[in-house]
Amino acid sequence: MFKKSVFALATVFALAGCGQDSGPEQAAEAPGAALSPESADVRDRLFERIDADTVYLFANLSPLDQDVSDRIWQAMEDLVEGQAEIYNSLADEIDSESPWLGALMRELSGISSEQAIRDRGMNPNGFWAVHAIDWLPAAHWQLDDREAFEQMLARLSDDAGTEPPRLDSGEQSLIWIPLEEFGLAVALHHDDDFVTLALTTGDERQLPRLIGEERPSLPLAASTLEQFNRERGYTAFGSGFVDFERMLATFISADTNATGPANEVRQLLDEHEACRGELTALVQQLPRLSMGFTEVSHDGVRSRVRVETDPALAQRLLPIADTPVQLDVSNPTLLKSGLALNLVAARDFGRDLVGGWVDQPPQCPLFEDIAAQAADWQRALNQPIPPFVTNIHGFRMNLDSLSLEGSDPVDGEGTLVVFMRNPQMLIGMAQMFSPELAGMDLTAGGEPQPLPAGLIPDMPDFSAFLAMGSEAIGLAIGEAQREPLQAALEPGDGDSAIMAYSINMAAYSELLQTMLDSLSETMEEPLADMGWFASYSDFYRETSFRLELTADGIDMINDVRFGD
Repeated sequence: MFKKSVFALATVFALAGCGQDSGPEQAAEAPGAALSPESADVRDRLFERIDADTVYLFANLSPLDQDVSDRIWQAMEDLVEGQAEIYNSLADEIDSESPWLGALMRELSGISSEQAIRDRGMNPNGFWAVHAIDWLPAAHWQLDDREAFEQMLARLSDDAGTEPPRLDSGEQSLIWIPLEEFGLAVALHHDDDFVTLALTTGDERQLPRLIGEERPSLPLAASTLEQFNRERGYTAFGSGFVDFERMLATFISADTNATGPANEVRQLLDEHEACRGELTALVQQLPRLSMGFTEVSHDGVRSRVRVETDPALAQRLLPIADTPVQLDVSNPTLLKSGLALNLVAARDFGRDLVGGWVDQPPQCPLFEDIAAQAADWQRALNQPIPPFVTNIHGFRMNLDSLSLEGSDPVDGEGTLVVFMRNPQMLIGMAQMFSPELAGMDLTAGGEPQPLPAGLIPDMPDFSAFLAMGSEAIGLAIGEAQREPLQAALEPGDGDSAIMAYSINMAAYSELLQTMLDSLSETMEEPLADMGWFASYSDFYRETSFRLELTADGIDMINDVRFGD
């Protein structure tokens, strides 16, 4: 019951952000900050519910432009409709234990458009927030029509054949779904402004907050989040943080009502004094996780999650990204990917980190595996690395097409380039062991040479070419890739990315469907219909991801480009 209930809760939390989704990473001023007095008033009433020192927060400061909201919801319609079978199947499983929660899951399966949200009284492009009350999450979603929302609740009760479980608090009550295994409950409440969904311990101090009878003694000002966004380049359409230092302080505090996982942390902190010191040292190095949308426009959505680090730690990480290889993976025909690592710098960072654990082994039970294995890790890191490995800077791969028969590739086009300090050294070593390779006229900057058949074991019968640049060795598959290979051998200007990939959604959808059709022929039961994914790919043209090491921390950047 617990896992099913948590899935239901997570689904509702996810839908709370629907229609709010994510060039330059820096945004000068958060777009959408100019609000009408009425909208500003709704936003302020939302932030009055959030503690200024909340442990975590994700919220918007402005609705989207309506055409952008419509565009995002258009894609959500196909996605949610495709998932309806999953919600209904889950509802059937939940019914025996919680009929009302099962009815809620069936209701969610029917929410696939802006109008469906409005019909249930909620605003599909309004204000929303997820934040902590004590250490547990509470979500608020703007409500436009209280009567319509209450009609939906009545419909759920009719479907379930029972009223929802409730807990009284003063003159009001909350819908209350216990998660007894963890001593928690899912609470649902609404007033004239917002629907509130929360995990709670049932502490009498929390309930007045959930039903809106009490507000924080020091609420968060919207201007505080605005300043947070300006400093990090986030827009007004969704941003926030997880403050690890505050979270640790919350678990340490005697005022915190610890239960379930929190109680386990509390016991560790009380029973092992070393845990307080070591966890404090850890969160000082990694004090915060920040996240937000850096672009939300008619063209696409870009978001960034940043593990913010102590400045000294960031400077120690930067050399790992110090390579001459630029990971430009834009405009994929099917798939582009790349990796760029300074392996010597990565080894040196690992030696420094692990050496500290060996000299001063962690004493907290949370880190007992680190203490036990640190000496082995240190010995491994101190082993000499072969020169041809430290010679490598990284690689870039571009896959333009791939044709399959069953699960076997029968045709394709693309390039694979490995960048290194001295490609002549690696080619020279390989030619000593391969007469076929020794017979090839490979010179830096020379024309790509046909690859002898059978040189690469188990390789399909593709036309392939090998070429060498001043800092790279490249392989091209397909005659049409012979000329592009020479351009691909140029490393570009190195940047802060250490890993990146991008996918053309339409081409990927076609390849995925081919693979599933092939698998279906060998299965006793047909696989799930993926037609919804094809519709999804009609809307989303390209998706990409980058992992970067910067002076501010470790950045994970997701980018989705819309179709025409």
